[in-house]
Amino acid sequence: RVAPIAFLGLVLFSAAAFAADAPPALTAADDGKTITYTVLTKTMSVVLDGNPTTGFCWTIAKIDGKSIVPNGEIAYKANPAPGRMVGGGGQFTANFDVKELGKTTFVLEYKRSWETTPPAAKSVTITVNIVPEAVTQPATQK
Repeated sequence: RVAPIAFLGLVLFSAAAFAADAPPALTAADDGKTITYTVLTKTMSVVLDGNPTTGFCWTIAKIDGKSIVPNGEIAYKANPAPGRMVGGGGQFTANFDVKELGKTTFVLEYKRSWETTPPAAKSVTITVNIVPEAVTQPATQK
């Protein structure tokens, strides 16, 4: 009986350690900013509000750089709605993998896929700067 409990503890500890690798998600509030991560960061994500029942979805319009790459499609999760109400909106999540040192600027656009002429209803531009692991300096004695 002790072995299964110890194994469960190891699994939970490992899951917590893995989750710690991911920084908090970026949001529309990060539009126009440069966000710096160390190379130890393995993944990052951007979470943006939207409502696909209106025809609008977030898409990756541009990526300039090689320090991060998209990881899969942008996913949508609806907000909990009272009863069986639909169309209440939710969040789109774009996940990225960190690949190398350097800067990458990406643009996410909120638009209808079939409309080519009007500009996007919204856009978010974020620059990510991946830097080497921070070096810890020994404390100076006085």
